[in-house]
Amino acid sequence: KYFLRSTGHLYETPFDGRGETKRLSNLTIPGVLDAVWNRNQSRAIILFSDNNELKHFSTLYVGTSTEGVFLADNAQSVAFSPAGDKISYLIPAGTLYSLITAAPDGKSQKSIYSTPVPDFEISWISKSLLSLKTKSSAFAPSILATLSTAGVLDLLLTNKSGLDILWSPDQHTVLYSETKMDGKDLSLFLTTLEKPLEAKTLSFKTLPEKCTWSLNDFAILYCATPNDLGRSSLPDSWWRGDISFDDALWKINTETVETRLLLNEPGFDMIDIFASPNENYIFFVNKKDSRLWGLGL
Repeated sequence: KYFLRSTGHLYETPFDGRGETKRLSNLTIPGVLDAVWNRNQSRAIILFSDNNELKHFSTLYVGTSTEGVFLADNAQSVAFSPAGDKISYLIPAGTLYSLITAAPDGKSQKSIYSTPVPDFEISWISKSLLSLKTKSSAFAPSILATLSTAGVLDLLLTNKSGLDILWSPDQHTVLYSETKMDGKDLSLFLTTLEKPLEAKTLSFKTLPEKCTWSLNDFAILYCATPNDLGRSSLPDSWWRGDISFDDALWKINTETVETRLLLNEPGFDMIDIFASPNENYIFFVNKKDSRLWGLGL
């Protein structure tokens, strides 16, 4: 399933791209910027721009009908819980920002935490635990914290330049990147909630957003690794579009360190990587032209 950026219409196509492509919804939302799905793909939260204002629309797909509601104005960093039965987001509240949990339709709102930090990025780790990370940059240190749904905050990592993260579905392991202050010497690490300071250094180099975890074997990562990182300031110069990469796609066992090359063709700067349920297909978007690709394994 995918949204067409220009219209917001929802389509469905077979994994191999060879069968019929069906339009599932005629709901029109021009200028879709992003979409976050719950686990069973029954609901998506669509981010789009309306007269230069960012808005979130929570949609529910039932058969051939589409229902939806707008989330609160100024909502940011919207995320689904692992089960997909809750969402979280930040909204301005005077001089502070409130972290809200709610039902996916925006009802049953509850403020569980207030912070002066304006740029926390939210992830859900487990049913009762969220992750808060300040925005990443090579030129400013970031922090990573956990927040329970009861409102208890614990710092996990501090003073990390170039910090980017990807939580494992095992609900206690995180993949993270770190650079020197100028964005050079990118390195990848694995650490856990239980022992955050005992990080394991990984031998390959890439950004966590170029990776995805296996849902069938929590030791497995699928990662796109740039053939040449160059001497740019990461991740800033890549995010800005000053540079692009040519990636190779790998299957990596983080416990045995075994690797398998899946694809090494020039022209792919891979983002939004994910696997089909039985992992016989890997999908990614080519950042260079926003096209969706599927790789049959």
